[in-house]
Amino acid sequence: MIHLRAEHVSFIYPDRSIHALKDVSFTVERGEYIAVLGANGSGKSTLARLIAGFLPCTSGRIELYTASAESPPLQNEPRVSVPPLTVPTGIVFQNVQNQIIGETAAADTAFGPENLGLDKPVIEKRCFESLSLVGLFDSRFEKTASLSQGQKQKLVLAGIAAMHPELMILDEALAMTDPSMRETVLDFLDERHKEGLTLIHVTHDLDEALRAERIIVLDDGVLSFDGSVAELKRKRNFIKTLFPPLVRENVSGVQKKGNAPCALRFSSVDFSYTANTKSASDRTSKAADSSAGKAAADLSADFSAVFKNFSLDIRAGELTAITGPSGSGKSTLFELACGLLKPDGGNISARGRPVLALQLSESALFEEFAADDAAFGPQNRGLSGETLRGRVQEAMNMCGLPFKDFADRRIHTLSGGEKRKLALAGIIALESEVYLFDEPTAGLDPKSRLQVMNILAALAESGKAVVFSTHRMDEAAFAERRIDIGRVKKEGFASAVRSSAAPRSSGAAGSSAKKNSAQDKGLQPVEEADTSLLDGLRRTSSGLYTKVSSPLHKLPPPAKILLFLSLFIASLCIQHIGALAVCTLIALIYARIARFSLLRLGGLFLKFVPWLILFALFQCIFFPAAEGEAVYAAFKGISLTPSKLRLSAATILHAAAALPLLTGFMYSCESGELLEGFKKLLVPLDKLGIKTKYLSFTFVLVFRFLPILADTASQIIKTQLIRGGLNSDERRGLKTAGRRSLEKSGRGIKKRKRPFSRLRSMLPLFVPLISQTLRRAEAFGETLDARYF
Repeated sequence: MIHLRAEHVSFIYPDRSIHALKDVSFTVERGEYIAVLGANGSGKSTLARLIAGFLPCTSGRIELYTASAESPPLQNEPRVSVPPLTVPTGIVFQNVQNQIIGETAAADTAFGPENLGLDKPVIEKRCFESLSLVGLFDSRFEKTASLSQGQKQKLVLAGIAAMHPELMILDEALAMTDPSMRETVLDFLDERHKEGLTLIHVTHDLDEALRAERIIVLDDGVLSFDGSVAELKRKRNFIKTLFPPLVRENVSGVQKKGNAPCALRFSSVDFSYTANTKSASDRTSKAADSSAGKAAADLSADFSAVFKNFSLDIRAGELTAITGPSGSGKSTLFELACGLLKPDGGNISARGRPVLALQLSESALFEEFAADDAAFGPQNRGLSGETLRGRVQEAMNMCGLPFKDFADRRIHTLSGGEKRKLALAGIIALESEVYLFDEPTAGLDPKSRLQVMNILAALAESGKAVVFSTHRMDEAAFAERRIDIGRVKKEGFASAVRSSAAPRSSGAAGSSAKKNSAQDKGLQPVEEADTSLLDGLRRTSSGLYTKVSSPLHKLPPPAKILLFLSLFIASLCIQHIGALAVCTLIALIYARIARFSLLRLGGLFLKFVPWLILFALFQCIFFPAAEGEAVYAAFKGISLTPSKLRLSAATILHAAAALPLLTGFMYSCESGELLEGFKKLLVPLDKLGIKTKYLSFTFVLVFRFLPILADTASQIIKTQLIRGGLNSDERRGLKTAGRRSLEKSGRGIKKRKRPFSRLRSMLPLFVPLISQTLRRAEAFGETLDARYF
């Protein structure tokens, strides 16, 4: 029985005038398991979005036959009714960052089933099954912002699986999962396939593709192969073209001399995610609850060490692979090495400042032209003219983006793989002695993977210390040395660290390198980046809600909302100073009942004090004095009177009352409860034909989108700190404007004037943040559609 039919499908992206798909036709039988292969930019993700109904065909048509449909609906028509407890399609997109809605893992998984109107016991059962499948059940109450990239990918898969789709589409859904979890999920897909689920799996992995019954290959938007796995296996040359073996192009320097100088050293480093990344109130609340047993276990988990007495030496000219399960501490290790995180104990030293290419670093590209983005970091370090142009040209050429072809290309027109290469070029152009790459090949096709791995090898051959993380053992074998971070505790941080100094092996924890004064010459403590802004955003991105036992937490959602709104509105409307003082006291009691730390609350309020003083000053300047009242002081038309003092005091008390109410409410009510509470409160409007579902969810999105934006800003700030974009002292050059400015040799770059230097230094944050906000908002809308909101 036919489940899906594509007839002469073509698609052109309007803003690129590029044919992503060209006259593609095929059918999918119900219960069939199909893998879709092809290079980056070949049209795989476009095809997945067309099938799921997120893009309209430029020409041709896609027909989806649901189990309950008597006739096939066209691809762009509204979804038809389906059998109870199922949905027609479920898609897991490529970028997991844009697909998480809930504040906790459990809330995110439950979002889709809730939109289907399922009963609460059914929802709970599906959440249990889906989260257990991906190994996140024990982390179901963890905040989604605290999960590793791999864990987020598992969570998105769980959220789609919980809706029981008839057709499941996976677009590189396993790209950042560890081998053990990848095997677990593939086994799950095999089982669901046996039960009749139709699967379309877009992947770059040959082993994943061979689990399917049938394989489709796209080449530059054209269907170049459509046949069984057995047929593909007989085309050996075709397979070698699609999946070239990982072979180093230059192996002359693979065997390094034992006396190579140390370039990066970890000496007895301790680190845990405590004060810097988890709020003090979280720990205080859990400590107060420890007598209950479960909270004591949670407290212990909070303080579990990512690294304990960890020592490691990385040598110059050495290519090192870091492996380990998702959440084991690979990214943490890199952020410690480049100064984005501060160790709790021990020392980290290096030759110069290590530079880091973050996971999905292409998401922080912010210039209009490719060459400008690659030039951003070197320019902040003082390069200009021909020197700058040469550095950028060399980096782009090395990364497979020929300068003559890509310098003037607008970044939004690049494919996903090309953006990844450009992000790597921007890091390589910094000319550091130590390069760190976090999952540099995730989501890339085999040819691009081979190219990137040889780029890393070439850097090592040139004498640089190069360290990269990976879940692929063939990539780990590509390196001279492999360090195994170890097993994950509770799908979280590492409970042990294993490393090896022997080439191409893994072993016990610690470094085998012997201290040698000659070899260690030039090592300096790694300078810690100014992460004050980043630390605040980390706390914001994780959200305020914390699961503790308090009277406010135990209230039903409608009661929580009514209590908060009544107190909050009263605090805004009351103007009498005495009544406002009482409101402030009640607000403090409210926050304390929620078990929010008053000490932390005081710290939050102090951050607003300068702005409140400034606002009070404006009131004294612009508000007129009441007729006949006393004037305490006057200066050049500015007077201080009783009415102005009362107004200023009221302003401060309004803020003092509102802040505890907002923090107490957000601390005790998570997004799922908000949605449930507003639905119940707005039931009377349903009888009037008003869709209260959208009204209530709009309110929830305000609370949810703020942490999402904070997370986006955090990623951008990290990239900017690495590339020197937020330190005005390092920014000595003006931005280029496309390749044309780079081609003007000998032209010096003017030093910026002091009055504008701070503003100019912040532009690299605001511009990409606005751009990413728009992209996240658009992707957020797609995610809501994918969850059948």
